[in-house]
Amino acid sequence: IRAAKSGARGQVVLAGVALGLAFNVKLFEALLAAPALLAFYALASPVPRMRKLGDAALATAAMVAVGLSWAVVVSVAPGSHPFPIGSTDGTVWNVIFVFNGFGRAGHSVATGAGAPGLLRLFLTSTWQFDVLIGCVLVPALALGAAAVAAAVSGRLRGVSARWRAPERALAIMIALWVAVGFGVFSSMGTLHARYVEALAPGLAAALGCGAAALAGLYGVDRTRRAVPRIGWLALALAAVGAYAFAIVAAPVAWV
Repeated sequence: IRAAKSGARGQVVLAGVALGLAFNVKLFEALLAAPALLAFYALASPVPRMRKLGDAALATAAMVAVGLSWAVVVSVAPGSHPFPIGSTDGTVWNVIFVFNGFGRAGHSVATGAGAPGLLRLFLTSTWQFDVLIGCVLVPALALGAAAVAAAVSGRLRGVSARWRAPERALAIMIALWVAVGFGVFSSMGTLHARYVEALAPGLAAALGCGAAALAGLYGVDRTRRAVPRIGWLALALAAVGAYAFAIVAAPVAWV
């Protein structure tokens, strides 16, 4: 966001460094937001297109260099090395890219444990994805989609100000973050509950921005409060309420 505002190349490279550090902690889970962040910079930055491509390449190089630094040091260190848990050939590379990487996408799970599918994060299972992430995913989708629909319908009627580039880029970033996370977590074979934390910031942004826009707390032109979109807000809350009563007991759903 700072890079998009200032056009400073150093800020873009620092973003790549941050993603590389995150990769050292959470591996590929940490890169879930990368497409959304890259799209935001590409759409919101004021610098020329070729400069954006160069900045993106430098940020990617920084991310790869920092992200793989630990694995490189461990691999070339002299002396005997312990056998990494999960590795099939004794290398950390196998753990990173196979056991804790692409191998996770290919392992099947029992149906009751939350099998892959578009409804995986919404349905009740032994993994309890519905109460862990579904109860946040549904409001985020409902409020976010309703806010975008309200803005689009208003512009079509000529009663809403045109979105500025940073605001449009932010909306696309949030939508892409949620879409990529939802697609990955719905389709991958082995999905542990802790993985979905990588989707939480995108859902929080969709919830906050969507609710604020529908309630009229944030006007596109920032010069005055917008008109509350009561109809769209009621529709979104109805969808949220219906889902809440479907997954938990009525007293809990009311709360």
